[in-house]
Amino acid sequence: MFLVLVVAASAVSFFYFPDYWAITNLAILICTGVLVLFINGQAAKTYEELNVERRRIKGIITFLPEAVIGFDANFKLLTFNEAAERLFNLRKEEVLEKVFSVDSAKDARLKLLAQVIFPQLAPSLVKRSNPGEEPEVTDLIFEEPQMELRVISSKYPYNQGKNFGFSKVITDRTRENALYRAKSEFIGIASRQLKTPAEKIIQALDLLGSQVSGAAVSVFDSARKAAEKLEDIIRDLIDIVKIEEGKFGYKFEELDLAKFSEELLRNALPTARKYGVRVYLEHPPEEAFKIWADHQRLGLVFTNLLDNAMKYNVSNGEVVLSLEKVKNQPYVMVSIADTGVGIPPEDLENLFQKFFRAHNVAELSEGSGLGLYIVKNVIARHGGRVRAESELNRGTTFYFTLPIDKSLIPAGDLYSE
Repeated sequence: MFLVLVVAASAVSFFYFPDYWAITNLAILICTGVLVLFINGQAAKTYEELNVERRRIKGIITFLPEAVIGFDANFKLLTFNEAAERLFNLRKEEVLEKVFSVDSAKDARLKLLAQVIFPQLAPSLVKRSNPGEEPEVTDLIFEEPQMELRVISSKYPYNQGKNFGFSKVITDRTRENALYRAKSEFIGIASRQLKTPAEKIIQALDLLGSQVSGAAVSVFDSARKAAEKLEDIIRDLIDIVKIEEGKFGYKFEELDLAKFSEELLRNALPTARKYGVRVYLEHPPEEAFKIWADHQRLGLVFTNLLDNAMKYNVSNGEVVLSLEKVKNQPYVMVSIADTGVGIPPEDLENLFQKFFRAHNVAELSEGSGLGLYIVKNVIARHGGRVRAESELNRGTTFYFTLPIDKSLIPAGDLYSE
């Protein structure tokens, strides 16, 4: 069509205009034609690439083991993969392009899907992510049928960015959590059964201590330390079971964090002298660090991190506990820095996992690998986060945040895996 127009326009130009203008007009038309052809070619190429990418993404989503659903701002379902069909026992033809509402939960076949789309309808909901954080992670617990789902929700723009749609990735954790609870129950029963014998061993050793002399003293001391270590491990195991059952128990009250830290450092001085390190507290003297916290549980966090900082330090090393307000955020940042052996980079990402110990500190002393797992969960229950930075043979710094605003503290006991 463009070629016909060029020929017609050229004929008219040569008939009505001088040759110079006719040739110029023809050249302009040809250049325009080439430009239009090039743009159309690029557009066709881009369109084909988008189609290929769309088919690739669709293929990935279709065969993902996790259920994936997507819907627009009006809650019209746009995506429903094969795993979603199995999870919700629905065919995609039944639900795609269907607009969902709260009333959709009244339909027995659509009830579970509606409760996932509108999580406030679920019998039990536990938020695992911080308020306003993307993506939002939520655990939904159902009784009939018994089911536990983890839902990861994300918002994305569509329709030229004027509206927003939503996608949800749903993982069925029913069997996994049942096995996890069985393991946790076993650990709980075993640790509680071991607690009394361990206490009786320590009591017996205390009674025998005054009667030991000579070469037997070193044997007795070793036995006493081993019994204390066993008691500590049992106590940690019991704490972990309580955390994971949501029964650790917290009593929040207003706390002056600066005075609290000073008291803890004073209590840590005998341990510091034992390991030959110096401990310091740094914070702006004019700042008031008022927070809401559980005095005993937060003390567990500070004591654990301070003990590690002193235990894995060098002779004449330092431990510095610092407090500062997070700029433009309702949080206090606490840091505990040491000049010790450090943590290998490859071990940092696993540091807060249960039973994990960095290989270099495992060679220095025995430990259960439970302390930092407890620290992470106590900080999470207070509405904060913990992380670590380290340089091998130069030292480690643990950072954790605590909210100043009471409303940022989670509503109930939950644990961070």
